[in-house]
Amino acid sequence: MTITTLTLLVFLGCKKDKEREVMLPPVGVETSSLAFITPISAELTGKLINEGDQEIIDHGFVYSFGSDVNFTKISLGADVTSGFFTVTLNDLKFSVIKGIPIPLVVKAYVIDKNGIRYGEVHSGFYKGTFVTGMDPLEGKVGDVVTINGRYKGLKPNDIKVVFGGIEAKIKTLTENVITVDVPKDIPVGHGEAVSVVVQIGVASDGPLGSFIIWANIKDFNPKSGPVGTKITFTADNLPKNEKGMIMYFDDDAAFNYYDREYFIRVPSAVQKEKTKLYYSKRHERIALPGEFIVTPPIIRSITPNPALDHQEMTIHLDNIEQHMGGNEPLVKIGFLSQYIFPNKNGDLVFKLEGEPIVGKSYPVTLIYGPHTITYPIPLTIIAPKATDFSPKKGFPGTVVHIKGKFAKGADYWVNFGKLSASGNAISDTEIITHVPFGIENKTYELSLLQQAGNVKLPGVFEGQSTRFDAVLPASGPVGTKMTITGEGIYGNPIIGYMLNLGGSIAYSSENTLNKIVITVPDHTPPGMYPIKLADGNYVIDTGLSFTVTK
Repeated sequence: MTITTLTLLVFLGCKKDKEREVMLPPVGVETSSLAFITPISAELTGKLINEGDQEIIDHGFVYSFGSDVNFTKISLGADVTSGFFTVTLNDLKFSVIKGIPIPLVVKAYVIDKNGIRYGEVHSGFYKGTFVTGMDPLEGKVGDVVTINGRYKGLKPNDIKVVFGGIEAKIKTLTENVITVDVPKDIPVGHGEAVSVVVQIGVASDGPLGSFIIWANIKDFNPKSGPVGTKITFTADNLPKNEKGMIMYFDDDAAFNYYDREYFIRVPSAVQKEKTKLYYSKRHERIALPGEFIVTPPIIRSITPNPALDHQEMTIHLDNIEQHMGGNEPLVKIGFLSQYIFPNKNGDLVFKLEGEPIVGKSYPVTLIYGPHTITYPIPLTIIAPKATDFSPKKGFPGTVVHIKGKFAKGADYWVNFGKLSASGNAISDTEIITHVPFGIENKTYELSLLQQAGNVKLPGVFEGQSTRFDAVLPASGPVGTKMTITGEGIYGNPIIGYMLNLGGSIAYSSENTLNKIVITVPDHTPPGMYPIKLADGNYVIDTGLSFTVTK
């Protein structure tokens, strides 16, 4: 074979190899799937179809948000021949428009010597839930809550767990479980519900049902004090009103209050000096650390002593809390048992009532909470004393002033012989009374009627009987107003006098010490009638008469 022939054969052989190369198909690529694992992670799957066993220069995926331009490239290199390939995208940063995430757009690619080719476009975002359960559904600050779900590939800073707007700290994280501590500063009170939401990227799952927040009470102050002491708490999520929680001193409910903060006061019903505090949580009671010591009130003095029946008494106390509302101490003095509310000074002020025996001494006992205190000096009852009176004479209705020692504000009966009149002690040293109706022109001994007997006043009173001078007019038809004049015309100013005119009953419309006005009633038959005035048990013949005309 000649050199020329050999060259021709080589040339023809190379030409055939080039024709065979050009006829090999390029590498094909498919975008097989876009599968979201979590709201911020997705698994991409592609497929290479390399029937001609072409050399692959690069392959992978490109992605963007919302469009198929301005892609981010994920290169998987040339170390592949054919088949499926996958990649996981994490920390995807979705944007949101009108509450809807802008979708992730992906497609697979391959590069060979023929250039770059792309697979189909896939797009989407995470749909559905990723939390499967939460336990427990109640707790206090610091309690651990478990939230089950799908968290594969996530880091703690990818996830937010929010209780009522407050983010919780993530303690642990696995593919299926998150644990968090119930956070501080949740803006609800004891026993109220909050929503719990889990956020991953722009996706939220929740609310996960109602989570009940319980108070987290760490301490209380003070640790001792009398009944009525105000107790405040160092705590999280205390009630937002006075009805939000029941506190107990052992078995006795406290008085709850709310004034910019929740607090309680020690109830008078407390039975023990040393008592445990509890708070209610559904149907159970939770004990607080430590105990509260109820301290007794101290009786400093009792005034006056000795004292008069119906006299105003004051028990002066130390270690007393007067802002209590329904927490009154019980005072017992033999004949008297009375709950008394302290005044602004913490003193118990009351009147002696109950018919004490003059000359007898009674122990004074104070019962308050778990304490019974008896004052060492008993209370002695004395009789009132009358030393003088004025004026010394007068008509019925005349004001009489009696001097002496009395119980201010008390009512007394004053005897004018066998007639009685009511009187009132306007001070500790003076009674005012009136000369009673029915007094005659004679002298009377005066005395005060009281439980131990009458207290006689010195001297005598010169009575001046009621005098009737005239009736004007002396006659007239039905409807006439007659005016009876005189002096010492004294009766009941409210009831007045009654006059019987031939069976027709008339009542006085005006009553003073000097006149009475009576109107002749309808249907009174004509005739002359004696004027006899009735006042309670008394009937007075005035010696006057009135003639009813036609």
